[in-house]
Amino acid sequence: MLSANFIKKGSGVYDRLEECVIIEPDWLRSVCNQIRAKYPNKNLPDYKIGIIIGGHKNTISNALAGSSIPYKVFKRLEKLYGKPIVHKRNSPIGEKIELEENEETAEFLSIMLGDGNINEENYGIIMSLNGVDEYSYVEYVKEYMKRMLKKEPEEIWSKDDDDPIRTKGIKLRIYSLAGVDALKNARLVPGDKVKHRVSIPQRYRRFIKACLKGLTDTDGSIWISKKDRSFRISFVNASKPLVENFKQLSEKLGINTSKVNQYLRKEDKKYNYLVIISSKTDVNKFLEHVNPEKWKDKNRRKYWGITLIYLNASKKIREAIKSQIEKDFLDPNDRKFSIEYLEYLEGICKKFDLQINNSNIEKAIEKALAYHKHHYSKKFAEKLKMLFIKLGNLNKVKEQFQETPIDQKTILKYLFLVFNEEEYEKYEINGENGFKTWYENNKNIIAENGKIKTLGTEKRKIISISIYNIIKRAEFDINNEKVLEKLKYNINNEELSFKTEKDNQNKVLQLERLSYLLNNDEYKESMEQLLLKHIEFIQDIIKLSNQNKKYRIPELWRKYPFISNTTQMRAIVKKIEEKFSVKFNIFK
Repeated sequence: MLSANFIKKGSGVYDRLEECVIIEPDWLRSVCNQIRAKYPNKNLPDYKIGIIIGGHKNTISNALAGSSIPYKVFKRLEKLYGKPIVHKRNSPIGEKIELEENEETAEFLSIMLGDGNINEENYGIIMSLNGVDEYSYVEYVKEYMKRMLKKEPEEIWSKDDDDPIRTKGIKLRIYSLAGVDALKNARLVPGDKVKHRVSIPQRYRRFIKACLKGLTDTDGSIWISKKDRSFRISFVNASKPLVENFKQLSEKLGINTSKVNQYLRKEDKKYNYLVIISSKTDVNKFLEHVNPEKWKDKNRRKYWGITLIYLNASKKIREAIKSQIEKDFLDPNDRKFSIEYLEYLEGICKKFDLQINNSNIEKAIEKALAYHKHHYSKKFAEKLKMLFIKLGNLNKVKEQFQETPIDQKTILKYLFLVFNEEEYEKYEINGENGFKTWYENNKNIIAENGKIKTLGTEKRKIISISIYNIIKRAEFDINNEKVLEKLKYNINNEELSFKTEKDNQNKVLQLERLSYLLNNDEYKESMEQLLLKHIEFIQDIIKLSNQNKKYRIPELWRKYPFISNTTQMRAIVKKIEEKFSVKFNIFK
């Protein structure tokens, strides 16, 4: 009785579990020719012979290319031929495979998690790869599959007629019950990897470098940031646990990564997860310890090197090349690594007389990886502090050091050290808590093109407390211009905090960035206008409270839309109430 998986004669699908045979192509060609000679009156091309013996139209052509023939089909071929045919038996079930717990298996499983798929119904194991741009890696994976699964994988190329978008695609396929069982025993899950939220099997995670290598070579990217002309490493996958694995394993090697970010792919509207390694020290450490196949690939190195050479060219040449690329490749996705784009990029760079050779390519890569360590000095730390006060954002400070990059973690460390070294008479608390307070109240005050775009809730609270205190000290009889004058003095000279019964020490809350903006010709007017709006708001809620008038908060917010939202408005009022033990009772 035929198995449930066997489809009727001529369909092209047969029982994946039955024994197969392989016939030497030259011998099979001779057999087919002799069959045609035996039946001269019948038109018997290869495809007809395949159908007659119970296979399909491609049975003979596939066998001539090295594929196996089901044993039952082979026996019919022998009957048609009329005598025995030399062959070799090849069972898709195969002998039992046991995957050892070692680095080699860990890398292979990680490759499977990235580009592989397991079909439990037909016992198929498939790797989907780029056969044109990454053929050296195809060969690498092919040998890996053969070594781990004890069978030679079949190459299946995408065809122009069937799938014009994926003409580079190649699948490496093995049918093996033993192989599927081995992968399942290693805790890989057949079927949809996204649905099953796949991750690296726990017992293989101790082989950190091997796991990271397999993941990087499949769903990882090594690319150049045009902003600072240095390398980045990223890992993208639709399974969040797998991306978290990449992050956790990297950090076990002492390599810092970004947080796991989620984004929606435009092409299929599906969510992917992403993690990035950015700093030069971490990128260098990753490449040194993990040493992915991507990093060794000659074509990729040539692509990176040429990209760096043109990015480091004069502004005139750089802009001209960029403009030409954007004209020739309208879709940014087409400007990524491929053999075709590499050849184009090399040609256009040579057209602009850039010297493209192996020596210059490797020098450009080496320069992009070079890390010029900043040796700590008080002078350098002071420079960072002044930049932070001026810019109010660590990332913007970092951007000032493109030639000798410095990461945000180091900037924070230096700011902390200079904060402790300075003898701030106006700061009565030094140490970590004092620094944190100073940092929190000077960061992310966003100012652009002469305008103050945002202050943040905490800064608004501090300013509002100072305004209320000025008005209170004047016994609630002081005009807005006078309040502004005193508020500016506080921002420029005094701490913005007050002693309480619970804490008799002044906390460091001076807003040095606000002071900078107040005294900067570009931002002075905008800063003063913003402070005046805050003063008007505080004066108004005092007045409304004294008159026992009640407002709905959305109505009050519409009157003062410079405050970001109603939640922020409530927070400001509540902070004043808590600080001065008052109750405004103005909201319905």
